[in-house]
Amino acid sequence: MRPTTRSSGGAPSPCRWQASLAVMLMLSCVAPSLAQWPEDQPRPYHAPVRSPSGEIIYGDVHVGVGWYNGNKTMSAEFTFRQGFAVLDDFFDFHWFQIINSDTWPLNDSNGNRLTPPYVDTPNGGYQGQPSDDHPFYWDRDEWDDADKRVEGQFSRIWDYPNAPQKRDEPGEVLFKTFLVITDNGQDHFCEENVFGKILGFSWAIGSRRNNQGGLDNYVEFRGWIDIRAEKSKIQQAFGNSGFQGWDTVQVPEPSALFALTVGLAALLKRRRLNP
Repeated sequence: MRPTTRSSGGAPSPCRWQASLAVMLMLSCVAPSLAQWPEDQPRPYHAPVRSPSGEIIYGDVHVGVGWYNGNKTMSAEFTFRQGFAVLDDFFDFHWFQIINSDTWPLNDSNGNRLTPPYVDTPNGGYQGQPSDDHPFYWDRDEWDDADKRVEGQFSRIWDYPNAPQKRDEPGEVLFKTFLVITDNGQDHFCEENVFGKILGFSWAIGSRRNNQGGLDNYVEFRGWIDIRAEKSKIQQAFGNSGFQGWDTVQVPEPSALFALTVGLAALLKRRRLNP
């Protein structure tokens, strides 16, 4: 994230994701039970989080983008549907964000101007801001629960970009935000310095000219992202932010989907043999 007032390549080898999801495919889906959401924070955008087969919905992401307490605000929350919280026993769900384009790029912790796309926040943090050493938000007390997780219930991100309410020129900061996954209690997914992408969306803040010749400030939701098309952009962001050597993988890759199909078939066979 840009400084804020904070509030609440290669595919890795098949791993526990396939095995546990094969089990979870046996469970039924019901309506989601969302964690408490502020009444005056809009929640107009929703996307289901599906199993690798695309048939089972094990969670939901709701995104609110707008003005909250006078600040440009984005809040997103991933919640498990009933019966699927057991996934959190095997995996942790986090948030990862890049700044895709920026009229007013910030400086890294060494005082060097960042070049978009870059990870929000860069390695070491922004100049004068708390440090950060993971590309995704990773249990950092300094950030005052901007990325908040409750085991087995939800994972939430809040962003209040600390940008002046008025600029002397029009411009925009375009964010891309992703729900990502690591192994439970670990800072990677199957392989060191790798994490999985599940779902993504884009949003923007900025200032534009109005009919009176002045500037209007805005914060806008720009839509859901095809995460398959984002790998190259994310790799650029890693390189521009001091996270060389990190990588992402789409969940699942085709090899993982095949492994899940085999695992599910074996599970169904065992159930038939041992009713």
